[in-house]
Amino acid sequence: MPARKKWARKDAELVLVCSDVHVPYHDPFAWRAFLARLEDVKPDRLIINGDFADFLSVSLHEDGSPAPDFAVEVEAVRAELARLHKIMGRRPIHYIEGNHEHRYVRYVAKKAPTLRGRETWQSALGLVDFAITSTKYGEVFKIGHLGFTHGVYAGDAYAKQHLLRYGTSLVIGHCHRAQIHTIPVAGPEGSQHVRGGFGIPCLCPVDEAPYLKGPTGWTQGHGEFYVERASGRFTADVVIYTAQRFWRDGKCYDGRA
Repeated sequence: MPARKKWARKDAELVLVCSDVHVPYHDPFAWRAFLARLEDVKPDRLIINGDFADFLSVSLHEDGSPAPDFAVEVEAVRAELARLHKIMGRRPIHYIEGNHEHRYVRYVAKKAPTLRGRETWQSALGLVDFAITSTKYGEVFKIGHLGFTHGVYAGDAYAKQHLLRYGTSLVIGHCHRAQIHTIPVAGPEGSQHVRGGFGIPCLCPVDEAPYLKGPTGWTQGHGEFYVERASGRFTADVVIYTAQRFWRDGKCYDGRA
């Protein structure tokens, strides 16, 4: 078998992924740990994989409690987007719509249908001000052979369900817990590669949720992916936090330190 070329850092794109932050109800310590990692590694691209904004103020799931102030929620989200924009500089940020951003779409459709298509969650958050591009809920944004979508399934085998539905390697959020499911795929001349579903944990509090009874079962974390520029092949890494900290490259990123 002939030797392969020697690979260099420039041959791959480093992509960091955060999912389910739920600003302004995020965990400030876990979020601080993620931001520190983002500053250190200087990725080529950042993917915000849905539910970055909670949009509780426009939720149609009324439980009798007073809704929070919409303007306060939006300003909090914009403040965190500004932090990401400052860290990333000219490097691209892509925002994938999650079911919580889609709350705004449903709210406008029901409460102000004449504004449908003119008033969007993207405009409410001012994505254009931060040079952030976006993908609609349920659609897939691809880098090489790796796709990114927020996710629609929430069962015990959600990574497998998404992998089978979309038929491509996929990075998913939505379920607030890490999960990986892989399928071997035969290649040319008997070679084999892996098609995988990679579930990214959340960056919101995991101890309790007002709409759940008992422990949440959630985990905190983020994703790091190297995608080869020429071939589109990738290396996947789902990073799981413990007590709002994690270790990478011999360094502890502790959000409470």
